[in-house]
Amino acid sequence: MKQNRIPAEAAPVVPDNVVALADHRPPQDGAENDAERWRERLAAEAGIATAEFAIVTFAAVAFAGLLVAILSSGDVSEMLMALVRKALQA
Repeated sequence: MKQNRIPAEAAPVVPDNVVALADHRPPQDGAENDAERWRERLAAEAGIATAEFAIVTFAAVAFAGLLVAILSSGDVSEMLMALVRKALQA
């Protein structure tokens, strides 16, 4: 039975600024098997940084929308205009 293997040159490159979320030390039961497991783990997490970026971007857009809704409400708008008028009169 032939095993599926990821060639060493096709293994994903992990940037130095990526924070490890789990202990990725390969098991110590066999050197060849360890390398294969290591490559499989890295390949499985290849899109995590992109997903995190998308989540943070979505949260920032949602917060900006909430801020626009609050600042454009009547009471807040009047309060801000009063603050600007007071600052201009001083």
